[in-house]
Amino acid sequence: MMRYGCDYGLGLFGGGWYGMIFMLLIAALLIFIVYKLFNNQALRARTGTENSLEVLNERFARGEIDEEEYQRKKSLLNKR
Repeated sequence: MMRYGCDYGLGLFGGGWYGMIFMLLIAALLIFIVYKLFNNQALRARTGTENSLEVLNERFARGEIDEEEYQRKKSLLNKR
């Protein structure tokens, strides 16, 4: 008995253009994810000093450190 349209298999989502479009979308998604990961790491590296200054300001405001220590640590952080 002959079967029409099912003898050769359809591959990924029907093969042909659908499969190629699907693979291009997957590749674009992977590139986007890698870009976001590296972009976030670069952002964290740039804002490290800013976060340190915020912590220093909070410690000074709470009275944990005196003005002399605050100024000394602030000048050290600004040299980076």
